Amino acid sequence: MSVIKILLVEDEKDIQLIVKIVLEKSGDFAIETFDDGISALEHLSAERDRYDLAVVNFRLPGMHGLEFIRKMQAIPAYADLPAILISAALFERDLNGYEDIGVLGLISKPFDVKGLPRQVMDLYRRRDG
Repeated sequence: MSVIKILLVEDEKDIQLIVKIVLEKSGDFAIETFDDGISALEHLSAERDRYDLAVVNFRLPGMHGLEFIRKMQAIPAYADLPAILISAALFERDLNGYEDIGVLGLISKPFDVKGLPRQVMDLYRRRDG
């Protein structure tokens, strides 16, 4: 299996760093980080990098995570890019209806650092079924 390239949009620097280190250390993921949805969208529009998955904080400065996902998927190259939300304020049951925009699931804060790679991988595998 090849490395899964993740676009991580998280404004909390400590969470951003923990997610990046833990997932990359597992060997299954490569992470590119952004502090807010606006800079991530600018990058996506200009660079056309390929990603396998977006991991997005629900509460971002300037725009919430669902708004970011919708705008990201309005860019043709990312129309089918699946996403996982990170939030301290949401529960899995709150995601009803978001599957239609490619939200695979939720990682609740605080999260289990040791179990994070498996949790992300399990959610990523949902995209196929």
